[in-house]
Amino acid sequence: MRTLFALMLVLAACSAPPAASDPLAGTRWQLVEVHYADGTVVTANGEALSFRDGTVWFQSGCNGCSVAYIVEGDLLRTGVQATCTEMACPPGDPTLSTLLLGAMRFVQENDQLRIEPADTTAQQPTLIFRRADG
Repeated sequence: MRTLFALMLVLAACSAPPAASDPLAGTRWQLVEVHYADGTVVTANGEALSFRDGTVWFQSGCNGCSVAYIVEGDLLRTGVQATCTEMACPPGDPTLSTLLLGAMRFVQENDQLRIEPADTTAQQPTLIFRRADG
């Protein structure tokens, strides 16, 4: 009995603390528009984005990509380099694999997700998504 109790104490001590609230976990989104700093708005081709298990998964051109993320308040922080398949995609606009890296602010309202640069002096565009899972 004491062995069982000791084992329970060890397991309790080793268990991870409860995860912080992540409003993006388990959601899927479709890119609708890209708003550039110069005022240009580009209608997107509907690239998909999903958040699960601490990883954001997305389509970037013809490649599938993933990168770890955490949420801290209204900040979305991802790794600095995504892991992507290496298909021979045709050239085009900057892809999510370059736009969705580092620290960004996000606003989630109803069925819309807006991801914008955390640094207001950055020339990164604002990404507008619509919910794809509901």
